[in-house]
Amino acid sequence: MTFIYLRIGANYRTLENYDMALEYFDKAATINEQLGVQDSVPYFSIATTYTQMGEFLVAGTNALKGLNFDPGNADMYGRLGIVYHKSRNYEGAIPAFKCALEGCTAEESCEVRQCDSETDEKIAVEGLPLSNSTVDYYLTYGSVLAGMHRTVNGYCEDAMRILKMVREAYGNDATVMSTLSESVAICNSYGFN
Repeated sequence: MTFIYLRIGANYRTLENYDMALEYFDKAATINEQLGVQDSVPYFSIATTYTQMGEFLVAGTNALKGLNFDPGNADMYGRLGIVYHKSRNYEGAIPAFKCALEGCTAEESCEVRQCDSETDEKIAVEGLPLSNSTVDYYLTYGSVLAGMHRTVNGYCEDAMRILKMVREAYGNDATVMSTLSESVAICNSYGFN
């Protein structure tokens, strides 16, 4: 009944008792391993906790482990992208967000998962549509693309396309628009409209 350990861990994380949260998430992961259950939830719970603690390397490692249990789940790529973004690994965030939002080939997903091309399952990923549950992924993806734009990579072209989708769907949301406007301003400075 790992869900109980996950709930307890989440409660401890809310209370910012990260050591206890990690202990309960680890118990859930250990039970799953003993039972042969490949569940990504404990590993993403661990990753979220380490992200909140500012320990991004360990967070990324756990997020990758969780992703490899469910390599066809686009949301997992988005969550990995968030971990990479918070750790300022913007180069790693871009392909993770691409898989999450635009979809990716089996080879691209394998690259994001850092899988062994000889033994690990190769699977294409279908992207997630823009919705209330994915808008943060879209905003962060657009932000990373804008921030990483250089004249040689053309990231602002993709950023403006992504941000236009967000503007059309969430133009009346002041919070979304304030975040979006900063990324648009970066691309505008490069001549993208």
